[in-house]
Amino acid sequence: MSPRSKKPPMSKDSLLPLLMGHVLTHGLGQASLRPLAKAAGTSDRMLIYHFGTKEQLVTDLLSHIAQVYAAMLEAVIAGQERPATRAALLG
Repeated sequence: MSPRSKKPPMSKDSLLPLLMGHVLTHGLGQASLRPLAKAAGTSDRMLIYHFGTKEQLVTDLLSHIAQVYAAMLEAVIAGQERPATRAALLG
């Protein structure tokens, strides 16, 4: 096997945390495909390949962010974790 490890293939699940980090840092108001793709280490065409449309990408991204926040809130309510900081959300 090569000393370099192969990157796993990109998927929606692998892209969403990268896109989330970008949106939480830069906002969604002016989000366009090229900056989002750059943040995820891919191309705008690959984002469309995985999500179909920009609208679907935004829908899936907002759903992902909501799920992350909901899981964090549940953990805080259950007393399992202290509230996360913004830095923890961004990875």
